[in-house]
Amino acid sequence: MDWCCKPSRRHIYGVTFKPWEEIGRLTEKPRERVITDEEFRHLFDHCEDGNTRGAAEEMRTQLVALRHTTMRPQELRELKWDYVRWDEHRIVFPAEVIKTRNRREVSMLDVVEEALQKWKRRPEGFGIRPHGRYVFTRHGHHEGVRVAGLGERKQSAQKVSQRFRRLFDRCAEEGLVEKEIAGERLVTYSTRHTRITELRVEGVGQAEAMREAGHTNPLTTERYTHMAGSHVTQTVRSKSRAKAASATAGSAGSAGPASAPCS
Repeated sequence: MDWCCKPSRRHIYGVTFKPWEEIGRLTEKPRERVITDEEFRHLFDHCEDGNTRGAAEEMRTQLVALRHTTMRPQELRELKWDYVRWDEHRIVFPAEVIKTRNRREVSMLDVVEEALQKWKRRPEGFGIRPHGRYVFTRHGHHEGVRVAGLGERKQSAQKVSQRFRRLFDRCAEEGLVEKEIAGERLVTYSTRHTRITELRVEGVGQAEAMREAGHTNPLTTERYTHMAGSHVTQTVRSKSRAKAASATAGSAGSAGPASAPCS
C-alpha cells in the first residue's frame, strides 16, 4: 500500500492517502534475553542424532555459527560454501538473499572457521563437491540411511527453529537452562542478540557494530546498548569493591603494630 501511495503513483491507483497513517504504533518491547556461556555449553553438549546420522554434529556447527557471528537464522539457511571466504576470514552474502537487499559481510572468528572446516569435510568424505551447495541442507540418503549434510536443498525455517526449540526444551526440563527470564525464552534469534551485545560490551564502535550486524539504521543498533546495562553495573560494582578493599588494606597497614605498654 505504501508503494501505491507515493505521489508519482497516486493518480494511477486512485490512492490519495494512507488509511492507517493516523494509527499509532505499539511500543516495541525490548529484548532482554541473551544466552550465557553456561547455557550455550549445555545446549552444545545435548545435541543428539535422533534418526539421522550426523544430526548432532550439524546442530553443533549451526550453534557455533549462530553464537559467534551476527548471522540471522534465515541467513544461516541461505549460507552457501561459495559465500565463505577463508583467506579473508569472513562470509559475504549477496544482496539478493538478505532481507535488507544490501550486500552483507560477516566476520568469522577462529572457532567458526574450525567448525565450518570440519563440517565441510563431511560431504567431501562422501565424494560430494561442496561448490555451489548450501552449507546446511535437508538430509540426504546414503545406502538407505538418512545422513545430515548430503541433501541439495536448504533447510526450512520451520525445521531450524523446531530443532532449536526441542533442544532448548530438553535442557530446560533437566534444569540446565532457565526456561524464561523477564518473560522471554531462548530462541534462535537470541544468539544474534547475544553476539551484538557482546560486541558493544567489548568496546566495538557503533559504526563497526552496525556494519557487522547488517543494520541500515543506527537506532536499531542502539537498542542493544540497554542489554549491556547489566555488564556496566557489574563493572561499576566490582571496581567499587576493589577500591573499598584497597582502602581497608591501606588503613590497616598504616596503623602499624600496637605500642608496647609502659613499664
